[in-house]
Formats: sequence, structure tokens, C-alpha cells
Amino acid sequence: MLKDDNQEQKISVIDYTIMQENVDYNEKQRIEKLYKGENKRKHSNLFYVGIVYFFILLLVIGVRIISNLGFFDSFTGLKQEYISSSLIQIVIMFSVPLLLFCLIKKQGLKSTFKDFKYKKISGKIITISIVIGVLVFLLNGFIASIFSFIINLLGFEASPVQLTDNAENGGLTAFYVFSLIFCSCILPAICEETAHRGMLLNTLKRYGVTKAIIISGIMFGLIHLNINQFFYTAIIGCFLAFLTIISDSIYPAMIVHFMNNFLSTIGELLNSAGYDSFSLNGILNFANSIFGTVLSNFILFLVLVFSALLIVYLCFVIYKKQKYSEILLKIQKKNVAYFYRFENLDENGIIKQSAIDKFFNAPSPQLASLLYLSQRQGEKFMNNFEDVYSKDKGMFLNWSFIISAICLGVIVTIFTFIWGTL
Repeated sequence: MLKDDNQEQKISVIDYTIMQENVDYNEKQRIEKLYKGENKRKHSNLFYVGIVYFFILLLVIGVRIISNLGFFDSFTGLKQEYISSSLIQIVIMFSVPLLLFCLIKKQGLKSTFKDFKYKKISGKIITISIVIGVLVFLLNGFIASIFSFIINLLGFEASPVQLTDNAENGGLTAFYVFSLIFCSCILPAICEETAHRGMLLNTLKRYGVTKAIIISGIMFGLIHLNINQFFYTAIIGCFLAFLTIISDSIYPAMIVHFMNNFLSTIGELLNSAGYDSFSLNGILNFANSIFGTVLSNFILFLVLVFSALLIVYLCFVIYKKQKYSEILLKIQKKNVAYFYRFENLDENGIIKQSAIDKFFNAPSPQLASLLYLSQRQGEKFMNNFEDVYSKDKGMFLNWSFIISAICLGVIVTIFTFIWGTL
């Protein structure tokens, strides 16, 4: 008996047999069709996606270079923010991946959005994602401060955060605040997630879930082209990739990304307006003045540990709602000889919950199914057979542009560190 949050799903032996035969036949037909289509091309999808991402990285570097050369100096205030954000986010991070991926796969935008996991989520998962975003912001501030302290010891001096003249002159109008949130929070959450958790992650995961999470996270850190941002953005990138995998949707990652940037932007605005006591650092300083450094640091430690544990629990809730029934059904299909023994079925031919618990021999079937999802790195799900055989030929060539993008990002990031020590 399989249960989810909305309904109870029951599968009889007869229904299962019919479904199993249909799935096997349809799956075989689909794999053969994709295999023949892919074989007509010289390289796999990973090769072409690697080219696209390498091109994206080159464009981002180019925009940063012309910006530092003063190309945008003729635009002042919000106009400069609009121009740079539009180029990097809307054009490079969003439009380029979508359009070029459509050309690679020879499909329409609707199918590409589906491949990028633009999958509808419930209001409950939206709420959970918002809470996770707040908790990630708290942990992110701690992680960022640690790495910032380390590179500062090595002689690196980060450039101070500069807001536009509107903020520096105290002109925090509603239009300015909304514009800054749009450029710094909304656009990155949509566009950067499309490039990394949409195109990149969902292409890489066919070569292994763990590998895809780590590589996409590292590349997300490197795309910021800043040693001061690399460490914590890479960690966040890995987490957002994990969240996308377990939710089977890109929207939770977008929400968490937005909340992290939003709270950070609000803190910067409060500091620029002279309300630094309401920022995160101001609250910590206030706690130190009341409880003392030792006690306040201990309280902070407890808050961080609690936040991390709560994030794990909330991710588990998302997984249970989104993927648990699907994964559990796959496990049952692969072990049909066990689950459909007479002693494991009730009088209606339904699998007993006790049989499921006994099979997993774990604290809970939900946890066991999550471990199954993470351990089966070579698992090819129903909608991900495009590269089912590509590991047998041209593997190095298929990965060449992904490796090149990583190397280029590392070189530029190291250069920013050297520049910051001069």
C-alpha cells in the first residue's frame, strides 16, 4: 500500500502485471527510438550543453571586463544596474540556455521548460521552501564569514559592497527598493537557476546524481568570478541541486535562492540607511552586549545547529510529498518476486505496510527510498534515457567543454584572489 499526502494508491497483482507489461514495452520502444536518434549524432547532449555553458561563462567574463573598463559609466544609478542585470541574467543566464538547448534537442520551448524541471509544486512546498530560504540565509552568513576570515588571513581584501547613489544619499524610495530587489533577487533566482539547476544539473544527473550535484554546485560558485563569493555559493549550489533532485522541480531552488538574496539585500539596505542595528550583524552585536561574547556565541551555535537539522527535516518532507511514492513504486517493480508473495498481500491483493517495512530494514521506508535514490547513481528514470549508452564512447570528448569551463572559472577566480592581495 503506497500513500502520499493527497491520496492512497492501491495496486493489485493484476493491475501491476498489466502496468508492468505496458511500461516495459513502452520503455523499450522509447530507448530504441532515442538510441537510434542519438546515434545519428557524433556527440552526446552533454557535449553540446558543455559548449553552451562554456559560451555562457565567456559572455559573463566579457560583460565583467567591459564593465570594469567603464563601458557602463555613462549610465548612472539604477540604469547601470538594469543594463548589467539584463545582460547577465535575462540574456546570458536565461535566454541563451533556453534557445540553444531548443536547438540542441530540436524541440519547442514548452518541452525545454519541462526538461529544465519547470514542474508545478503545491502551496505547502512553496511555504516550506520559503522557510528553508530563511534558514539557508542564516547558515550562509556563518559559512561566508568563515571563508572570508580565512582568505583575509592570506592577505585578501574584499571590495566593500557599493549600492547606487540613491541609497548612499538616503533616497530609499519604494521604486528604488523594488528595482534593487528585482535586479538582485528576482532575476538571479530565475535566470541563474535556469542555467544551473535547469540545463546543467538535469544534463549531468544522467551520469550520476552525486556527481551532478557536486559539479553543478562548483560551477555555480565559479560563475560568480569572485574568490570571496566562490566558497559559500558553491555550497549553496550543491544544496540547491540536491533540493531540485528530491523535489523533481526547479521552483523550490528558485524560492530558496530568492529568499537568500532578498534577506541579504534588505540587510545591505538597512546598513546604507543607518539601521545597522536591525541587520544580522547588528543583532549579533546586540546579543553580545547583553549575554556576553561566550554565551551569545553558544546561543548562535545552537541556532545554527537547529537550523541545519530543520533544513534536513524540511527537505525530507518535500521529498516524501514529491518523490517517495514514485521511488517506492520503482523499488517494488524491481523486487516484484518479494513484494507479491502470498504472505505479503492482504485479502484484497494489496501489499502490506509490514512487508514494505521488513524489506527495507531501515528506520523508515521513506528514508530507505531516499538512500536508494542517492545510491543508484546510474539509475535511468523513464524520462532520462537520452545518454543511456554514451558512457561507452567518447566520454572524454563529451566532458571536454565542461572541464574547460571549470578550468577557466578556476583561473579567473584565482586571479581575483591575487588581485585582492595586491
